[in-house]
Order: sequence, then C-alpha cells, then structure tokens
Amino acid sequence: MDRTSQTRGLTRRRAVAVVAALAISTPVRANARILIAAASDLQLVLPQIVARFTAETSILVQVSYGSTGNFARQIRQGAPFEVFLAADERFIQDLARDGIIPDAGQPYARGRLALVAFRRGPFAAVLTLEAVAAAAMAGQAFRLAIANPEHAPYGQRAVEVITQTKAGAALTARIVYGENVTQAHQMVATGAVQAGITAMSLATAAPDAVITLPIDEALHTPLVQRLAVTRKAGEAARRFADFMTSRVARELLLTNGFAAP
Repeated sequence: MDRTSQTRGLTRRRAVAVVAALAISTPVRANARILIAAASDLQLVLPQIVARFTAETSILVQVSYGSTGNFARQIRQGAPFEVFLAADERFIQDLARDGIIPDAGQPYARGRLALVAFRRGPFAAVLTLEAVAAAAMAGQAFRLAIANPEHAPYGQRAVEVITQTKAGAALTARIVYGENVTQAHQMVATGAVQAGITAMSLATAAPDAVITLPIDEALHTPLVQRLAVTRKAGEAARRFADFMTSRVARELLLTNGFAAP
C-alpha cells in the first residue's frame, strides 16, 4: 500500500472514530418521547414521578396502564413499549429468561394489598377481613371485587388472602372480577360492589366513597414490583428507568401506599 492510500485509510478511521464519539456524547433530544407500560396500581403516583422526570430532563413520557400479565403478553408479541413497570417481578423475570428483554432489570417498590368497602355499604361500621368473612359465612348478600387473577398480580394475591380465611369458599362465591386492580377499586367506589381487595396505592382514590384497611402481608406472597427496559429502549427510556429508582421517585412511592422493595 502506498503512502497516499495509508493516509486516506487513517483519515477514514479517524472520521469514523469522531462520528462514534459524537453519537455517544449526543444528548437526548429535548422533544424525545418514551412509551411506558405500567401496572395499574401506579395510576395515582406515576404521573407525579413523570412530572418530576420531565421537569428535570424535558423528556416526554407516554404511559399506558393495565394489568401486568396483559402487558407481558403484548411485549412478547412485539409491542413498542420501551420500559415495563410490572406489579409482579416474576413476569419480568420470565421475559428475561426467554430472551424477550435484555435483562431482568431491578425492583422499584413492593405492592401492598388493601381491603376496601363502600362507605355507605354493609361494612361501613366495621371493616376487617374477619367481619367480611363472617358475613359471607352467615349468608349475607354482598359482592367482593378483585382484579382478574389470570393476568393481574393483585388478583392473584387476593385469591391467596381469601384462601387463608375460614370462609374461603363462601367468599370465592361472591367474587366479581375487574380487568385490573384499578377497575376492581372503582367497582367499590361507585357502590356497584360492597367490598374488595385492591391496592393501598389506590387508597386516596375516591376517599369520600371508600374505606380502606391494609392487609397483613403475611397472608400472601410478597408483591415485589420490578422494572426493566425492553429491546426497543433508547437512551431516554434508560434514563427514566434509572429515575424510577432514584430518591425522588422512592419517596413519592412510599408516600403513595407502596413499601420499599
């Protein structure tokens, strides 16, 4: 190779290196928008977290809320979500095990179940799990709302709680399913259903209509909530994933009914 060819080759390599360096150092566009799939128990707190994140970064966030199981299925089918905020870490761990997402991410909170009742219903005077179970065993007419356990982690844990009571069969006969935990909570808030097992993170939703009581975590499998980025994630999405485990986000989660992971 003559000296001229060597010089041209070196110039090309330097140019490639400069372009690569610029690509690495280029900041996220101010009008970047990321797409997030979020468990429905985050509906009250996540807008607060997103607002803080956007204020700091100017990155826009679009959130879809729903049941964790449904989102996991959609991500397997190629849905365009960049970040997955699951209510149960097992769904993310399964996606990572199967190579659908790059890795299993990290926990961001622990979900807490709540027993809720319509404020003008039969459990307005006394709301305890024992009182609801006793009413079921006595044949009292009422319905109990939970999220669909086929794809909603809160529904799965609610079933565990119900089976721990002496009135398991009687309570099961009174179950009405919501598509997700938020829908189950709304059933109680509107008075369509007299009681339910939902989420503490929704405790401030319709406080004038619903009475809320925390459920002992010893009655069900821990509800560790985990987040992960998908293979469609860009730099903006990765920044949001990091923000979800920041002190700011953690404090907001703790003050909105979640526990530390």
